[in-house]
Amino acid sequence: MNLDFFFYPNSVAIVGASTVPGKVGYELVKSIVEAGFGGDIFPVNPKGGSILGLKVYSSVKSIPSTPDLAVIVTPAETVPGIVGECGSIGVKGVVVISGGFSEVGNRGLEEELVSHARKYGVRVIGPNSAGIINTSINFHACMEFRVPRGPVSLISQSGAVGGILFALAREGGVGFSKFVSCGNSCDVSEVDVLEYLLGDDETGSIALYLEAIRNGRRFIDVCRRFRGVKPIVAFKAGKSISGGRAAASHTGALASPYHIYSSLFRQFGILEAPSLSGLFSSSKFLGLGFRARGPRTIIVTNSGGPGVVATDLCESFGLIVSEPSENLKSRLRGFLPQICSLRNPIDLTATGGYDWYYGVLREVAISGEYDLALVICVPPSFTNPMEVAKAISDFHNLNMGMPIIPCFMYGDIVRECVKYLEGRGIPCTFTLEDAAYAAYSITRFGGGFFGSPIR
Repeated sequence: MNLDFFFYPNSVAIVGASTVPGKVGYELVKSIVEAGFGGDIFPVNPKGGSILGLKVYSSVKSIPSTPDLAVIVTPAETVPGIVGECGSIGVKGVVVISGGFSEVGNRGLEEELVSHARKYGVRVIGPNSAGIINTSINFHACMEFRVPRGPVSLISQSGAVGGILFALAREGGVGFSKFVSCGNSCDVSEVDVLEYLLGDDETGSIALYLEAIRNGRRFIDVCRRFRGVKPIVAFKAGKSISGGRAAASHTGALASPYHIYSSLFRQFGILEAPSLSGLFSSSKFLGLGFRARGPRTIIVTNSGGPGVVATDLCESFGLIVSEPSENLKSRLRGFLPQICSLRNPIDLTATGGYDWYYGVLREVAISGEYDLALVICVPPSFTNPMEVAKAISDFHNLNMGMPIIPCFMYGDIVRECVKYLEGRGIPCTFTLEDAAYAAYSITRFGGGFFGSPIR
């Protein structure tokens, strides 16, 4: 399915544009302008005037040229007529931000919207959508934060979930390629977008936030035809009875029992993230091409407690955290003091800096005993965590075939380290849970390990 006119429009109309800061119609225009979109922008409002230096047109039909895409933010009862008006002048696609349709039980109005769209062959994303993003052309027709560019494309049935993941991306530097908030999916569905992104050269990995899939047969067909083409990581919400009820009130879709989704994910090689942050962290590593040959994991830390926790987490995902050989231990003793534990986790203690981290990673890679490394930095007040970040970066540049999963904890103490690494194409994690799941993910898609998490 070709959805290029949604992601690569040459022109866009914002129907319901407002001159009042803080209103959605104003903030959408502002977001598109400030993101640097190079195409034509046509605000539409019967009152006319101007917004941010742009002329406001009284109607879609008064725009001097036909826009490729329209974004609609008017009251729900006006939307079907506006969709029909867009179709009558040749607009190819509309994104309906407006709510008040099947998610609140108003299915008749949603059916009317679809009827107007089909009459003219207009494709619809929404209603009840948070918008659409393509960072490669600086197109940000979305109610959420602007986001750094990156390899991950996100399909979400919640705009706010997109905002959460965007905030995580802004903490580092590795972000998103494309984003779609499908809303009620009255026409273009999550499966349609999934099929499109599986063929998109700018998408390295796909993250899915799902509450319910309306067309399960088509989902199965797409997953079967495109299995293994690129990594897909999903987070399924609405697993419980109460969660399913909440999902139905959110998008108007009826949820199926969770075990059906879980079975489909396993069947088609879709990774199921245990958390929203895990969804983003694993998608980052996979999207940038990180792969591990197998499950043998070395943990390098400057604090014993986090190392123990990381060990438990890694083994819960089926990773192997075995003790180094005596030969490797001997090589490590050549430059590490006796206070360092070499049993795996390798505990470099609070004084561990550049030379120790770099030396351990290099010797472990040379040994060939491990397939990947999980590197933890919990900096005490008297050390500089940037030394650890530089050691990871310099080792990464050696290209020795052993991927690194860095975990820097927490907040402003390590923020510059995360930005340093992610600016060099090395994703980071902020929690041990996310680090362990990212390690599991790159192993699963690396082809060297096909086990399932123990839990």
